[in-house]
Amino acid sequence: MNKKLPLIIKERLYVPEDYLDIERVEKLYTKALFNDQKCEPCEFMAERPNDMCEACDGYQGTYKLYVEKTKGNTTYYGLPLGNKKKILKLLPNIKELPKRDLRPNNKIKHKIEFTGTLRDYQRECVDTMKAKKSGVLEAPPRSGKCQVAGTLIQTADGLIPIENIVGNIPYDTPVEKVLPLNTKDGLAATSHIFKSKSTTIRITTEHGFSCEGTPEHPMLALTLNGLHWVHLNELSIHDSLVVHLHNDLWKSFTISEVEHTEIVKLASELKVSNRTIPEFVFTNRSAAILLINSLLENDGLTINLYSKEAEKQVQILLTNLNLISTII
Repeated sequence: MNKKLPLIIKERLYVPEDYLDIERVEKLYTKALFNDQKCEPCEFMAERPNDMCEACDGYQGTYKLYVEKTKGNTTYYGLPLGNKKKILKLLPNIKELPKRDLRPNNKIKHKIEFTGTLRDYQRECVDTMKAKKSGVLEAPPRSGKCQVAGTLIQTADGLIPIENIVGNIPYDTPVEKVLPLNTKDGLAATSHIFKSKSTTIRITTEHGFSCEGTPEHPMLALTLNGLHWVHLNELSIHDSLVVHLHNDLWKSFTISEVEHTEIVKLASELKVSNRTIPEFVFTNRSAAILLINSLLENDGLTINLYSKEAEKQVQILLTNLNLISTII
C-alpha cells in the first residue's frame, strides 16, 4: 500500500474505501444501543450484542460513528478523529496522518484577552494543544477530570469510593500514590491523588445514570456529528450521553467448600433465628451472591428474615452488590 494515501481531513478523516477493510470498519465504528433495565435480567447481558438481541425489547438498534460520502467516482469512509490509534490500526502502513487539514479555521471577530494566571502544568497543556491544534488532552488535577465524593473507582480490588482512596490528605496538594485501576486498556497505575473544593453540577439520565462533577468536567455525548466531549455546564435536557458498561468492575473471588456449606446453612438459620452475617461475606462478592440466592424464596423476589437486624445486614449486602440503591 502506498504510504501517501489520498486522505482528507475535515470534520472526520476521509479514506477511500479501496484502502480499507470495510467489515473491520463496520465492526469498530458501529455501536449497539440497549435499554439496560430490560437487559439486566438476561443471562446473556455480558455478551451483548448477540444473535438473540434483535428479537428482544431491550435492543434499541445501532448507530454508526462513520459516514460514507462519494466524490466523483470514489467512495470515502469518514472516520472519527478522536482515536488516532484505532485509525492507524486500520491503516497499518502509515505512521502519521496527513498534514493537510481542510477543516475551517474561522477567525475570531472579537478580541479575546485571557486575564487569569496559568499554573506551570497548565501552561504546558496550553502550549501542547496550540501545537497539536486538536486531540484529547491528558492533564493533571484541576483540569476538568476531578471526581466528587461518592464516586466509585474501578480498582484492581473492586469498586472503592474515591473518598476512601484519598483519605485525609491536604487540600490542593497532589500526593504520590500508586493504585492499580481498571481502564479501557487494562490495568494501569495512578501516580498521584488530589483533593480540592469546588462548585459541582449533577445530571441524571432517563435510565437512572447520574454524574456529578465540576462545570468543566468533560462528558462524551452523542451528537448528529458523532461523539464529542462536552462540558457538564454545556449539556441540555435530551442530550444523549455515552455510558460504558463492559468494564470488569469486580475483583475475582473464590469461596472454599467449607465456606459454601457455611453460607447455605447460614441462609436457613437467618430465616428462623438471630444470626450475624460473617464479615467475609461483605468482602467476597461470590459469597454475597451465594447468600442472597440461598435466601430467595421460590418466587425469586422475596426474602423473609427472622429479625430486623438481619434485614439491615442483608440490605447493606444488596446495596454493596448494586442490586438496590438508596435515595438520599
